[in-house]
Order: sequence, then C-alpha cells, then structure tokens
Amino acid sequence: MGMFVLGCFRNFILFAAPLLTFLLYRVTVRAKFTEILAQAIAAGALSHVIGIASIRTAITGNAQWERTNKFKSKQSYLQALISTKEELIIGMLLLVFAIVSLAIFPYRGLAMMLTIGILYFSLSYFSAPLMAIIGVWSFKHE
Repeated sequence: MGMFVLGCFRNFILFAAPLLTFLLYRVTVRAKFTEILAQAIAAGALSHVIGIASIRTAITGNAQWERTNKFKSKQSYLQALISTKEELIIGMLLLVFAIVSLAIFPYRGLAMMLTIGILYFSLSYFSAPLMAIIGVWSFKHE
C-alpha cells in the first residue's frame, strides 16, 4: 500500500507542474504548443543564471549587471557550447550520477523517486546549451 501511495505521489509531482504551466499559457495567453515548449526551455536556461546571481548578490551585496554582446560578427556552435560550459558540466555530472545510481542501487520507493528527481533536474541544465545552439542557428539563417 505504501509503495502505491509513493508511486501516485511521484507521478502527481512529476506531471502536475508542467501540466499546470501548460494550462496557464494555453488558456490565459492562448499560446501554441510550440510557444509553450519554447517558454519551458527558455525558463530552464535562465534558472541557473538567476540562482547564481541571487546567491552572488546575497553574499556580496553587489547586484552588478553585465551586458553581453548578442551581435557578434562570427558565431560558432562550439563557442555557443563553451559559453554554457558551467551548465553543461553540472548537467552531465547530475545525469551521470542519476544513471550510475539507477544502475548500482536498483531500489524502489523514496530512493528511486530522488534519483528520478535528480535525472529530471539534470535535464533542465541542458536547456542553456540548447538555447545557445538555437541562437547561433537562428543568427546564421537570417
């Protein structure tokens, strides 16, 4: 009975937030599915930057804003990936940890839920490199 409740709770948590976000944008803004998907990817790409900026500001008390040049004359896919190396490294470490955890510790219940949560969280870190690649692609196809 306990495993059934944990499974139901896990499924509810895993699907409730994306479903509510989808319904919010679909009903109130009347956005298309592709626009909602693009919003989710962009929000994931910004989440790490916002978190690091918040921590840095809380520690130093300095909320300095640095403007980056978005209109470089030559852009490459490699440079786009290098600019998001922090997110790539964190995402890869979390992904490897989750996969190794699933392979070594095939437990059910709470440990499995936490491992799936880490796996889901690691995928959000790949949003920033994806947005960087999309940016270079769209710049080259203008």
